[in-house]
Amino acid sequence: MIYLLGKTKEEIAEEMEALGHQKFRAKQLYHWIYTGTDDFDKMNNIPKDLKNRLKDGYRLRSMQIVSEQEDENDQTKKYLFELEDGNTIEAVLMRYSHGETICISTQVGCNMGCDFCASAIG
Repeated sequence: MIYLLGKTKEEIAEEMEALGHQKFRAKQLYHWIYTGTDDFDKMNNIPKDLKNRLKDGYRLRSMQIVSEQEDENDQTKKYLFELEDGNTIEAVLMRYSHGETICISTQVGCNMGCDFCASAIG
């Protein structure tokens, strides 16, 4: 599986050529990818045959946000991400008077055991 997010226009153009499509499709895809589109079917200026080829071998994101929780009292915001394999990881944004901090679980089952995070549970 090839992830398109993070690729340059030039790299996407190479992928388009490999699929037998013209390079200008890279600019169109780049626009959709970096404006937050997460579904090839929503790309209304991409031909159906190319969308089908993209669905078969490419991904737009490697994870999806499945839930968000915000606590106004302690000014934290927690995100739960589902990875492509179905496992989940968390990220927590913590706001302080001196600035903001973010904790990102970079692996499933992080064993740090932070009170604000459920990654170590289970």
